[in-house]
Amino acid sequence: MSARVLLLSLLAALGVCTFIASYASRRSADNARADGPQGRPGFRVELVYAPPRASEGSWVSLTVDDRGRLIASDQYGLLYRVTPSPVGGSPTQSRCEPIRVAVGAAQGLAYVKGALYAMVNAQGESLKSGLYRVTDSNGDDRYDSVSRLVTLRGSGEHGPHGVVPAPDGTALFFCAGNYTGSPLFQKSRVPAGWGEDQLLPRLDDPAGQASGVPAPGGWIVKSDLEGQQCELFSVGFRNPYDLAFNEHGELFTCDSDLEVDAGTPWYRPPSVLHVISGSDFGWRGGDGIWPTYYPDTLPPVATMIPGSPTGLVAGTATRFPPRYRKAQFVGDWSRGTIYAVHLKPAGATYRGDCEPLAFGVGGVTDLAACPQDGALYFTVGGRQTQSGLYRIVWTGGPAPAENAAADDQSDAVEESAAHARSERQAVEALHAELPRDAHAHVWPRLSTADRAIRYAALTALERTDAAIWQERAYGEGNVLARFTALVALTRRNQPAHGDQWVDAVLDVSFPALSAEEQQTVVRAISLGVMRFRNLDAAMRERLAEHIAAWYPVQRRQVDRELSRLLVRLQSPAIVQPLVEQLSDAESPELTIDAAVTLSAATAGWTVQSRTAVLDWFDVAAKRFGRRSFYPYIAAARARFVAGFSAEERTHYASRLAPPPISENEAPAGPARRFVKNWTADEVVRIVESSAEELEGGPGDQSAGQRLYVSLGCGDCHAIAGEGSSVGPDLTTVGGRYSVADLARAITEPSHEVPDLYRQTVYMVGGRAVIGRPTNATSTTISVTTDMRDPASAVKLRRDEIESETPSPLSPMPSKLLDTLTAREVAALFHFLCQGAMEHSRGTAASEAPRNNDLRPTSAGATNH
Repeated sequence: MSARVLLLSLLAALGVCTFIASYASRRSADNARADGPQGRPGFRVELVYAPPRASEGSWVSLTVDDRGRLIASDQYGLLYRVTPSPVGGSPTQSRCEPIRVAVGAAQGLAYVKGALYAMVNAQGESLKSGLYRVTDSNGDDRYDSVSRLVTLRGSGEHGPHGVVPAPDGTALFFCAGNYTGSPLFQKSRVPAGWGEDQLLPRLDDPAGQASGVPAPGGWIVKSDLEGQQCELFSVGFRNPYDLAFNEHGELFTCDSDLEVDAGTPWYRPPSVLHVISGSDFGWRGGDGIWPTYYPDTLPPVATMIPGSPTGLVAGTATRFPPRYRKAQFVGDWSRGTIYAVHLKPAGATYRGDCEPLAFGVGGVTDLAACPQDGALYFTVGGRQTQSGLYRIVWTGGPAPAENAAADDQSDAVEESAAHARSERQAVEALHAELPRDAHAHVWPRLSTADRAIRYAALTALERTDAAIWQERAYGEGNVLARFTALVALTRRNQPAHGDQWVDAVLDVSFPALSAEEQQTVVRAISLGVMRFRNLDAAMRERLAEHIAAWYPVQRRQVDRELSRLLVRLQSPAIVQPLVEQLSDAESPELTIDAAVTLSAATAGWTVQSRTAVLDWFDVAAKRFGRRSFYPYIAAARARFVAGFSAEERTHYASRLAPPPISENEAPAGPARRFVKNWTADEVVRIVESSAEELEGGPGDQSAGQRLYVSLGCGDCHAIAGEGSSVGPDLTTVGGRYSVADLARAITEPSHEVPDLYRQTVYMVGGRAVIGRPTNATSTTISVTTDMRDPASAVKLRRDEIESETPSPLSPMPSKLLDTLTAREVAALFHFLCQGAMEHSRGTAASEAPRNNDLRPTSAGATNH
């Protein structure tokens, strides 16, 4: 029996206690290849240890203890401690031992003052998700005591993740994705007035991910070392996996993208975020993601190409050149890349870019910097794939001398930045302890050009009693200060007099303002329109009339917000300008945004404008029908048609049904015959034996692509945005899966079903309804039984549901390869491992040498 099974069995039988796990063979010859990953010039990637998958699982988290030993966790099982080989040594010199305590499945680990803290992401009943502390009670260098400090509600790939100590070691910061409820917190630096705050009704994402998940999404909590005092520190994330502090003691995280949104106006790329006290980074479901230019959120300090950021660590503990010691390092499991994020001061925050440091490393799950040997360690694995523990070391000799003049300039910049950070931190102190006159302290900073300081002031002002300063806000002469204060008012209180608020927001020379000032004005008005209950019809009509005169200002982002606000205010003046935008063939995102906005408009329609929008949706079906985001457009069209009057429905009776989408299918041919029930091992042998023959052969890539189409793979998967979002994106599948893991995923799809694609079995009246919930009300749940067909949704009454359990079966067919010959199997895999990446725009192939080897590697994947 494996150690992972023992863990779960013992927990179920005995609860939290210690136990002795069996420890199987150390490694096999095919566990890993040391020559796969590559580093930038001057950096070397070394294999440290290859965990036997059958006995030690697949590792997803990593930390370093005070003796330079690595502690890792299997995604579904035990913790392990590795004494690494010396730098430059052989993997055979590394020693791994299980940590024999009844806790594991940790997706975050931190070693603090002799104790090990673990963020357990449990997917069973025997072990609860939460923050645990593991200690050595008798000093024999063996962990033997476990206590759960904080209980969490949630698990899975958007569940509990990273944990890090504060720079002074007196507190912990931990995070979780948007499927996890926050713990019970005693304090909050985030003002409690969060909401969806979307002008138009939300269109849920096509994959049904996070449908019904409300604001504020993923979160970061600060806690004392006992887990007794939890403080909500930041919110508004999709799925932050890890946290790290830089040399200035500033906190950072990375947030992931939703790949099906790529190509839409609301797509947000993977981002590196400076986590400022009390911040809301604006994740909201579907098309409701807040733009980063909103004054009540913050922009990223750096963005990445589409991928899945996982582990994050500062370079301060490495023995790298100074430029890299100042960097943050982030792993991307989907691209098999580790990036160095070089940040430069930008006022009270930072700006920077991402530089690939190591390539072809497989599905990176976590990173840790070891001060004892100066190396950067990382794990690959997850989802029961083959793991590996690696390290990156500097071998380039002494770092080049710095330019003296550049140093002087850098010192001046850093001195200015340190002053700005200090000013911001002084304001942030008010987030924790709020004196009655706090508004007087923050008011001068509402007008600062430094957005991070202004945001900290906004957050502090939201926590105060608006009755004290509301009149001051109305009379404030500085536009930024006035409207930043009015943003705080809308998120905190109702105005004492609605007409007075309308007078204040319209008393501005809008065209003469800067873009930032205009955005702040529009956001303050939008929040008031959404939140204030004492704005009567006459006030709203007055707002609509004045704001229509501001449109357009010829600033795309400002005009976008103005148009949405005018639709919310039911202004008839906005329809025709938006209809004219539909003809902008050079800007697909602009036309999509115009169509989605028009779909919610209720006033100002003519036969000509209705027809023009229907015509656009017909063209969009052909232009975007195979794109993964197309269901958003289909939903917008359905909303548009639902707004027709009875007369319009009669007039357009022949056009009410959705238009056919473009079909990129292979010509119809004879039905394929059964060839063989292929196993994963057989597929691996075929691909291995044909690797040299197929490498560089465009003919077989083309054949593989035709098979991909004819087998219907694109009905569920997307490559470079083409296809469907029903299943995982396959754009970089060759970079994150070994051939062995990919073969197993295709021949045994139910072996490991990612959380985001798992179906649920609902028992109703003795019958089973199997599918994924895509909508819900207080009394019903809509379950889509075939994600390729939104019409397959079945509405179930909550009071009639007898039980609901996760389905163990994948929606992917298990006999997909059985009609293929050996040559066809090899061609399909050749396309998936290489051709799909070459179809991608902006992949890691453009950043680094590509590893074209089709042989099995140690690279795994985890779908974060």
